[in-house]
Order: sequence, then structure tokens, then C-alpha cells
Amino acid sequence: MKTLPSSFGNWKKIESIYMAGNFFQSIPQCVFEMKALTSLDVANNDLRDINDKIALLNKLEELWLSGNDFLNHIPDQICELNNLQTLDLENTMVSSLPICLSSKSTLQEIRMCKGLIENPTVFNLKFSNKIKWTSSCF
Repeated sequence: MKTLPSSFGNWKKIESIYMAGNFFQSIPQCVFEMKALTSLDVANNDLRDINDKIALLNKLEELWLSGNDFLNHIPDQICELNNLQTLDLENTMVSSLPICLSSKSTLQEIRMCKGLIENPTVFNLKFSNKIKWTSSCF
């Protein structure tokens, strides 16, 4: 799939959505209307970016973005996700994170590719050792 019907946004009580393994180049707009989402899995797609509207999903606890080869940036709006616990960026091109994530007390784990980070030790300290380095990089 490359798109979702806009009517999916009417599913206001959906808590978890699994859209992995498709051909989405961006998170479909209707997803940002699903305010009850606690888990969003868009791994292994063709995501190019994360829309600033990600902040609308304020109940989100898990965001799975791994395997999006073209993804290289995470917007600062991700810091508005006050319940975010897990951020999976394995096998993406993301090499930096918004500094505001370092002070998120709910955030327990960020999965990233160590090979893309210039100084992993400093990066680890900055993010309070929440980084779980992966060796499964491209």
C-alpha cells in the first residue's frame, strides 16, 4: 500500500496500528487524527520524513520507524510526545536527534545505528544511556 483512505481517521479509538512493510513515503494524514494511538509501527516503508503533525499523537508510547532507508531527520515536534517510551530508528539514515529528547523522562529506549554517529560515547552521555545501539545497519 502507498496510501490509506481518509476515512481511517474516523477510527478514533484505535490504540495500535501496524503499517509495516508497505510503500508509504510519509505517514498518511488520517493517522494524525487517531488520537488514541499508543503504538505506531511504520517500519520498513519508504518514509522520507516525519510530519510535524506527529505531535498530535500525544498518547503515543511506541514509534517504530526502523527500515526506512530514506529517513534521515526527526523533527523537534517529536519532543511533544509526552508519553513516548520507545523510538526505533534502526536501519534509517538518522544520525542526530532533537536535543529536547535528552530530557524526556518517559523515554526509555532509542534504537539507532552506531555507525552513523560521529561520536557515540558523547551521544550516549547526552541521551542518558537510553540509546540501544544496533549492529544491524545497512
